[in-house]
Amino acid sequence: MMIKRAFLTFVFLSSTTPALAHQGVKNPAVKARMDSMVAIKTAMKTLDDMAKGRVPFAKEAAQKASSAIKYQAALAPVSFR
Repeated sequence: MMIKRAFLTFVFLSSTTPALAHQGVKNPAVKARMDSMVAIKTAMKTLDDMAKGRVPFAKEAAQKASSAIKYQAALAPVSFR
C-alpha cells in the first residue's frame, strides 16, 4: 500500500510540475520552445495510444499527429539559436 501511495504521489507531482513550469516563463523564445515540446508530446501520445491499442487506429488523426511532429521538429534548430 505504501508503494502504491508513493507511486501515485510521484505521478501527480510529475504531471503538475511541467504545467507550473510554463507559468513563470518570461522569455518568449523559451516559452515558444516549451510550447513546441508540448505539441510534440501531445502528438506522440496520440500515436502511442494507437500503437498500444488503447484507442483504435484513425488514419486522419495519425497523419495529423505525424505532421505536427514534423513541423515542430523542423522549427527546433531555429528556435535554439
